[in-house]
Amino acid sequence: MLQRQGSSKRAGSPVPEEQGEGLPTDDDDEEEEEELESSDGGDGSSSSVGSISSSGGGGLMVWLLVAMVGLALRHFVSLYPHSGRHNPPMYGDYEAQRHWMEVTWNLPVRDWYFDTPENDLQYWGLDYPPLSAFFALGVGRVSAWFEPASVELGASRGYDTPAHRAFMRASVYLTDLVVYLPAALLLARLLFPEARVSTGRGARTLDANLSARRLSAAAMVFCPSLLLIDHGHFQYNGVGIGLALAAAACLLASRRWLACVLFSLSLNFKQMALFYAPVFGCVLLGWCLGQERGAGTDAAVDNFERADAKRQALLRRALRMYRQGYDMPDSLAEFRMPLPRVRRFLSRVVYLGAFVVLTFGALNLPFCIANAPDLRGQLQVLAPAAEPLSWNELLLRYQPELPKVIVSADSREDGDAPALAAEDEDEVGAAHAPANETAAAAAPGEMDDSSEQDTPAEVKPSWVSTVVSTLTQAARRCLEESTQQVNAAASSAYQQLDHKSRLGQQYASTIVHFSAARLETFSRQLLLASSDAALRFTEAMGLSPPGTDVARGCVAGVQQVAHRVFPIARGLFEDKVANFWYVLSIPLDVRNSVDESRLALLALLATLAALLPLIYLLLRAVPSQPVALKELLDEDEEKWKAQCAAVDGAIANAGANPIERRELEHEKEDLLAQRSVLVASGRGVRPSPRGAALVLALIASALACFLFGFQVHEKSILLAAVPLAALLPLDAGVVFLASSFLCFSMYPLLEKDGLTWAYGCLQAMLLGVALMLWSLDVPSLVPLEDYARKAESPSAFRGVLAAMRGKWARMLVGAASVLGMVAVHVLHATVPAPAALPHIYPLLYSVSSFGMILLLHVYVLVWLCALVC
Repeated sequence: MLQRQGSSKRAGSPVPEEQGEGLPTDDDDEEEEEELESSDGGDGSSSSVGSISSSGGGGLMVWLLVAMVGLALRHFVSLYPHSGRHNPPMYGDYEAQRHWMEVTWNLPVRDWYFDTPENDLQYWGLDYPPLSAFFALGVGRVSAWFEPASVELGASRGYDTPAHRAFMRASVYLTDLVVYLPAALLLARLLFPEARVSTGRGARTLDANLSARRLSAAAMVFCPSLLLIDHGHFQYNGVGIGLALAAAACLLASRRWLACVLFSLSLNFKQMALFYAPVFGCVLLGWCLGQERGAGTDAAVDNFERADAKRQALLRRALRMYRQGYDMPDSLAEFRMPLPRVRRFLSRVVYLGAFVVLTFGALNLPFCIANAPDLRGQLQVLAPAAEPLSWNELLLRYQPELPKVIVSADSREDGDAPALAAEDEDEVGAAHAPANETAAAAAPGEMDDSSEQDTPAEVKPSWVSTVVSTLTQAARRCLEESTQQVNAAASSAYQQLDHKSRLGQQYASTIVHFSAARLETFSRQLLLASSDAALRFTEAMGLSPPGTDVARGCVAGVQQVAHRVFPIARGLFEDKVANFWYVLSIPLDVRNSVDESRLALLALLATLAALLPLIYLLLRAVPSQPVALKELLDEDEEKWKAQCAAVDGAIANAGANPIERRELEHEKEDLLAQRSVLVASGRGVRPSPRGAALVLALIASALACFLFGFQVHEKSILLAAVPLAALLPLDAGVVFLASSFLCFSMYPLLEKDGLTWAYGCLQAMLLGVALMLWSLDVPSLVPLEDYARKAESPSAFRGVLAAMRGKWARMLVGAASVLGMVAVHVLHATVPAPAALPHIYPLLYSVSSFGMILLLHVYVLVWLCALVC
């Protein structure tokens, strides 16, 4: 309890330096209540999100219908030819996926990424991260059981039968059902969380976000760019993108450790997930810096931080009362919290970094083990040292060095047993010495000869034996130093204690040394057993280490994986990609005039420059966005209840006038019906502000990396197309138009694969869905004021966004984009390319697409700035 001081201590007197040092100052008193509130759970926004596993709104039949229609569309696209069909000698990406299956199935792990006689890296060498390689191994195992000829190494190049083609297509269906579809539903569930509004009919409520949630999930499932690439061209992009979408959903649900694991898996499945890395890195870094206040945190670190915040707030309150004339208890005066923000930052970084390191380590460790030298031979060298010691050997090895116990006449008269002298101890030790040690001391020459004959060939030390021997020596030195300290302490104690105390200390010291000896023996046995179990597991999985003649080393194995995953030598871009560097190469030909290393540096700098605004927003503005904006929902509810109350009051005041009363009752029924229709049609959408900001950030990051990145492929535009589809309920016009010209940007690739008709059908599907939603009076644009915090405050970005969303601006941009795409298609279909310019039409597709993608990037950035600023 805080007690009042005497008259000598006046209120407001300064705090003594020795008592107030290290305590919080009074400048932070105004934040006390806020911190106490945030320590108890913040604004409760995390509770509105609920658990990840919580069910979304809507019936199960709706989601089953979405899945069935999605599978039907995928099957329709898969009826068209795949990449490189009947086009030797390299065929296409279909052959690349099948070849990786036969390589991983027939060759050991150590040869997957190396150029060997059995693995020609010039013929579709494995250049995807480790998780993709293990995925190919799993699919290859099933393919070997289903059709063994499809994975015969060296004899199955260009293998393409109807049965195996159906198997490959079905594998993509299955990955979409297992990974991509659940991730899309989960992201839609958290992007449009449940928002219950009253209907005025008793206690019945409706979910204002139900229609938007279904529409968002369906848009991601039916994304035309993903359908054309994965199920037409043939790839497994849905796995990597699905893992990234699930990681984004985990960020919204405050499961950051799971987000780290899922995004690490996405990066290890396909390296183009790096397009999302700035978003995940900045959001997690902002959480480590404490930028997210009142948004919910991970339970593993939140309990300590809540208690810390309460202690700090109570300490500020006690300090203020102390300055007002009360006594401060000693427990609070001695309380110190040095550098709380630094400790919080470091603890959170270590907490999240551990999951990332463990995930990457688990996926890359097989390539380290498989390329290491003879690990078993190196570990067997340590086997003799790990053998258990006998009782006598332990007593002789860890016998404490105690001084002689001088026995006086008084002690003999008292009946105390005398202690052993040093000479007697040596004799006893020699008498109880093991037979092998006595023999070694008696005939050293014979032992040397026999050891030379029986000793096996010396094994060349490796990094494993070096690390183990270093750890063993360090442990032994630690034990020796501890023994010396115990002996020194015992010796000093013996000089002050009597004879009986000396005997007790000698007995306790012996027990301590014996326990240390047993601990060392147990540690060595555990090391040998775990190493042997690890080697047995690697052999069972086909990861056995090679012989010394082909050993490349652990580091070399991991370096080769990184070299194959990030091939700088491939150049600045591939084919006719619609990005800045291809457009710049038309007049300047930068690929032949600038060195590749400098081009990579220029691309890195340009990408960072394009990402700088986004990084600033992610670190400063996005973390402050609430997960669910409850204020707007409460405001709508109050307006609705006031309107209903006014009608009910008018009905009550009508009295006995039946005509007026009947008209008012009809008016109320119409009001209730309009409310239900309003919610059902999606006009009352209240998305998560932080969810919308996160999805916009993913789109902006993917577009920036696509436009200015190094070694970009046409298919990388999928990373922007999929999250863009999730925003269909917020801006349907932009999403439909952008989805159309993102497919248009890949048309040269699709034409080469024979997917022209599939492309045309999906473009017609986009137009038909847009007309259907328009005919159903579904709103095509949700105002920013419906989900932005402080949307009424003036902002330059909100003014620019309003101008870009104006009626005439949208009509002008939409008409110009559609007419441009149609014009290029008509010219390509009717006018043959001149002989002097054979690539004129791919150039037109890329240049026109670059302009539209750049405009989309600017629009997304302005939208994000208007939302969070």
